[in-house]
Amino acid sequence: MLFLLLSLVSTPAFASIEKIENSYCAKVGLAAIYGAEKSYHSEYDSYSDSFGAIGYEPEKGQCETWQGSVRVFNGGKAFLATYTKPSTGETWNINEKKELRQEHEGREAAE
Repeated sequence: MLFLLLSLVSTPAFASIEKIENSYCAKVGLAAIYGAEKSYHSEYDSYSDSFGAIGYEPEKGQCETWQGSVRVFNGGKAFLATYTKPSTGETWNINEKKELRQEHEGREAAE
């Protein structure tokens, strides 16, 4: 009985911690991409859609389940970096203005 009660109480807490861990991976990856893009831009006066060119390497371990990408717009004057977890569809974006957003089923919600 005590075990059942403890499992009912801890399940919502665990789900909340797992959600925080998931968004952590996206936010850390996007922050690193943002910094690498800004550094690249200061040297070449444009952004790049290549992780290799900007010197970014995705984090290993727990965050390997996330997929990152970056797209460049307006002749290299703007970018949108995206991190997605395919198993859940959770998607986060950051742009050159440092606007961090999470997408919810096709809609965006500001962080």
